[in-house]
Amino acid sequence: MLKTDEYLRQAAYNFQLAEAWLTEAEEQLHSLVGRLEECAELIKSIPKDEHILWEQVDTIVQENQLYDAKKLEPVGS
Repeated sequence: MLKTDEYLRQAAYNFQLAEAWLTEAEEQLHSLVGRLEECAELIKSIPKDEHILWEQVDTIVQENQLYDAKKLEPVGS
């Protein structure tokens, strides 16, 4: 009977431990949902035509990199 009592105590302890871990996981998931909702709001606030601006910036940067590369001379000449 003593072994049965020990097993029941261990099972109760394991149940309490699992419940604590699940509570912690639930809190973390709620926090994550909040952060994802904030990200979604930020993404929704991006103007529809902003990608055009970034394409122009990319083009300018690429052109400047090519131009600067042409001006460089090899080391040792």
